[in-house]
Amino acid sequence: MYIESIRAEFGELHHLEYHCKRIRRSVGAKNCDLILSELVGFANQLPEARSKFRFVYNDCGILEYSVTPYQLPRITSLRMIEGGEIDYSLKYARREELNALFALRGSCDDVLICKKGFLTDTSFCNVVVETPSGELLTPLHPLLSGTARQRLLDRGVIREAPIDRNILHNCERIRLVNAMIDLEDEIYIDRSHIL
Repeated sequence: MYIESIRAEFGELHHLEYHCKRIRRSVGAKNCDLILSELVGFANQLPEARSKFRFVYNDCGILEYSVTPYQLPRITSLRMIEGGEIDYSLKYARREELNALFALRGSCDDVLICKKGFLTDTSFCNVVVETPSGELLTPLHPLLSGTARQRLLDRGVIREAPIDRNILHNCERIRLVNAMIDLEDEIYIDRSHIL
């Protein structure tokens, strides 16, 4: 089973083409078309305010869904941890490994997951590293290639790079993005708050 969260606002689903690409990678083109046809039926239930349209699906279609009001999370600190062999290349509904890593955050708001010394993601966001020159870099090998990350890459706003954990000594801050959080929402963590 897979899970998808789509930003709903002003009565519409945002960036559906990027979510469709991810759904297609998970269940194939034919099944993706089935799921998209089901999504169209939900359009009249979408609120005007920013909300999270979340659904669980498999090859046969949407199994369950919810629409909930969304407020930006307050994340001001990250604990850097090693993720070992974790694999979250598809957006699986099961998140036990990610939840176990999140539990290691201690007094921090979230974790910054590394694999073999290179940055990947937090427990629920892709990361964008802001360099002193203002360049915006995202890890070359994230745990999940998120929809917001891909949009920013396509627009040339961010650039992929292998980001060694030691680069954090030279960065200004880390920004967080996902389907619900845009770069403009300015959720960022100063390097002094990355432990």
